[in-house]
Amino acid sequence: MNLTAATVAQELIVQDGVQMMCVAQTPDTTVPVVQAMQAELPNVRLLRNDLGRGVLNAMKSGIAAARGEYVLITMADGSDEVELVDAMVGLARGGADVVAASRYMKGGRQEGGPLLKRTLSRLAGLSLHWVGRLPIHDATNNFKLYRRAFLNGVTIESKGGFELAIELSVKADLAGRRLAEVAREAALTAERAVISDTLKQVHWNRRKAAVLLGVSYKTLLNKIKETGLEQP
Repeated sequence: MNLTAATVAQELIVQDGVQMMCVAQTPDTTVPVVQAMQAELPNVRLLRNDLGRGVLNAMKSGIAAARGEYVLITMADGSDEVELVDAMVGLARGGADVVAASRYMKGGRQEGGPLLKRTLSRLAGLSLHWVGRLPIHDATNNFKLYRRAFLNGVTIESKGGFELAIELSVKADLAGRRLAEVAREAALTAERAVISDTLKQVHWNRRKAAVLLGVSYKTLLNKIKETGLEQP
């Protein structure tokens, strides 16, 4: 699921069972990458997001189009640990309706990213667990697997992309659905490697690197700061 430097933006992969979908918008630098993948991986399906721009609409498009018993949402920038998917599917087959890859449970860890963002995310996740009695420790993380039968009975009301994970987790709990979690390390290792390789390729010309990565110059500068990259 490593989609190369062209996917560092806001696209995401939705996987259910043996089917994989890339949700994209037009124009989108992910599209030619996925089309090239389809020659070797016929189960990869490219889905155009016609609901509107943004992470939330991409996820809603993928959820609506997914056909399998389970729907897994994960970012296409390689920041999610896909090696956890087998364990997540195993918990779902054992009866869980929502399976979270948790940074804040015992054995989980988060690395990288802005301090304020990390602090607020941890505070929200642990508050919902300890105060709200939500069975999982990381409701804010979108790297989750959902049972299709549960999703079919939910009306999504979120207005922003990263509200969705909290909404679905809370609604599942209120409906008496079973929630489970596996520990994860949310590192920026993959994204950092892609950005670093691209910068080296253009001798640290940030404007050229931004074009190759398909992001704005300002976004790239922020990413360089977030990942702790320094020019040699």
